[in-house]
Amino acid sequence: MEYDRLAKILIIGDYDSKGCNLQYHLAHSRYYVSGIGIDFVIRTIQTDEEKVKFQIWDASSYSRFRTIHPPLYRGTSVLLVAYNPMIETTFRNIQRWLEEADIHLSSPAIRMLVEHTSSHDRPREVPIGAGKEMAESLGLLYGEVDSTFERYNDDILKLLADELHFAFPLDDVQPSSRPPQPPLKTSSGDIRIKYPIVLSLLFLFFVVVFFFC
Repeated sequence: MEYDRLAKILIIGDYDSKGCNLQYHLAHSRYYVSGIGIDFVIRTIQTDEEKVKFQIWDASSYSRFRTIHPPLYRGTSVLLVAYNPMIETTFRNIQRWLEEADIHLSSPAIRMLVEHTSSHDRPREVPIGAGKEMAESLGLLYGEVDSTFERYNDDILKLLADELHFAFPLDDVQPSSRPPQPPLKTSSGDIRIKYPIVLSLLFLFFVVVFFFC
């Protein structure tokens, strides 16, 4: 197998948090100005403990279409709540996005608040340090990404890989493998095995009756 763990990262937040740029920056892919359709990018990270293949999905680019969101939460291992420090409303709405995640997430997930700078063409509206302070108050991990730089930084993905390793050990959960399906059972046993045997016995019974009666 080319990886030890398959993990889905879902980026949520306001449209102006520019999650599509964050998505492609984390994946070391080309810089996108806007999202076109719902897709994901892949980035594989090797840590001391395991090799993690991340699928990075962006839902923030479609925050205007609320009905799209619920299905996207399925199978999420890591939730990134992004805000733009240049637009204060994206920071103010963080709690609302977390509440929506609480409704739609079907299983536990690592959560991180990410300050994402996608441009420097306007003054900063969110005070420096406000994001980290909020993350600590909410019990979230915290990271900062500036996707205007061409230099990529794997620190966030390495941190997330380590958090997944300790929070969900591979001995307890195997995200990259599908659990075996149990056989269909009845009180008399596995019907996929029993039915052919019963039919064979009935056929033999009728043959004997036909020749000897």
